[in-house]
This record gives sequence, C-alpha cells and structure tokens, in this order.
Amino acid sequence: WRLIFAPDHVLKYIIIHDLIDLDYNDVLLKRNFYDVYLTCNEHYKYFLEDKLNDKIIFNIPHHLDFRLNDIKKIKIDDIKLVYFGGISYKKEKNCHFIKNLEDDYNLNYIKWKSDKKITEYINELSKYNVHVDIRNENDMNYKIKPGTKTVVASAFNSIIITTKHPGAYELLGPKYPYYCECNYKSIQNTIEFLKKTFNKKEWIEATKILNNVKNYLNIDNIIKYYYNLILKLG
Repeated sequence: WRLIFAPDHVLKYIIIHDLIDLDYNDVLLKRNFYDVYLTCNEHYKYFLEDKLNDKIIFNIPHHLDFRLNDIKKIKIDDIKLVYFGGISYKKEKNCHFIKNLEDDYNLNYIKWKSDKKITEYINELSKYNVHVDIRNENDMNYKIKPGTKTVVASAFNSIIITTKHPGAYELLGPKYPYYCECNYKSIQNTIEFLKKTFNKKEWIEATKILNNVKNYLNIDNIIKYYYNLILKLG
C-alpha cells in the first residue's frame, strides 16, 4: 500500500510493504525498492534494519480478526490438543511432530482452507483448549512468522504449547509457563506438566497472559501503531 502527502501542492509518494511472513531472502533480493517495510515481530525488524539500513522498518503486531472477538469460553473437562493452520512453508514445517502428537495425544489437525467459512472454524476450534505451535530455531519460519497461533489460542480462551520463536515470545513474555524446545521429549514433558497443572496456578496464570494478548491485539490498540507510523512519515 502507499501513502500520498501533498504539502504545498507537491505530491510525495511513500510505498509501504507489509511483509507479514515473507521470506527475507525475497525481500533482500527482489523487494528492496520500497520506502517502508512493516514487520510482524521485533526480531525480524532488527534483522532488516541491519540489511536495509537506508529504509524505514516499522514493527506492527497483527490485530485480532474482529470475527474472533466474542467467542464464548466452552468448559472442557480434559486437555484436548489442536493444530490449526498450514503444515509447511517454503519446504519448512510450520509445526513439527504433528504425526507424533496425533498418534500419542489424539491431537486434531485442522487445515486452513481459504474457501471455508470462518464460522465453521469457530465451531470446530471451540472444542479444544490447547493449541500447539512447534517451530525449529534453525528454520527461517522461526524468525519471520507472526504469533498468529498464539493470537488464535487467545481468542478461544485456550492455552498454547509453543517454542520461544519471536512471534510467540514477544506476545507471551518470559513468564509464560508452557514453552517447549523443538524436540519430542521436551514437548512430552510440557504436555505432562500441562496435565499436572490443569486448572491450577500455572494454567490460570497462562490464561491471564493469553487474555492480555487478546486485549492488546484489539484493533483499537493496533490502529495506534499505524497512526504513529503516519506521524513519523509526515
């Protein structure tokens, strides 16, 4: 998208590229002609600032889809795991160990399809209370992806088991109790800890953190980032 300023009747074009989760190799090699780049986490911002030091890089978290604002909490008496989204990006996995979790913990994989109605997804996802988001720190995905899985979990008043990739960690912070490493033993240990603390102190603390994420990513808050961006560019 682009902004057009017209002080003293002189038009000035500023072209802005919202990267979302675009491969930074594509940005550096093929898309280095924009004036402003919007990133989805601070880690990605710092990386691009070092590579594109003549450009403006601005970090703006992605707001919560307004259709997920008013989902009612459904009481679930046991832990039910779900992974929602695509399985891979650029030959890298968006979530590791899906098959193991399906076999050992009855995880349900709900694949994102663009032609499916959001209300259908809401009905399906409401049946689960633990989302998973397992990324490998050696993957490009680990560095560039937004915390979309965390945001969706927050909208459904659910817990998330996740690695500390920047998209999630910058939203959840250091005190979130259900992080894991990208190896199956660590994931199993986190699930067992989650079972042990179900509806107890750690679980309640995690739900509070995720509720704060949900409130923070309300469009009324995120619009302020765009306002500050316009002020900076003006």
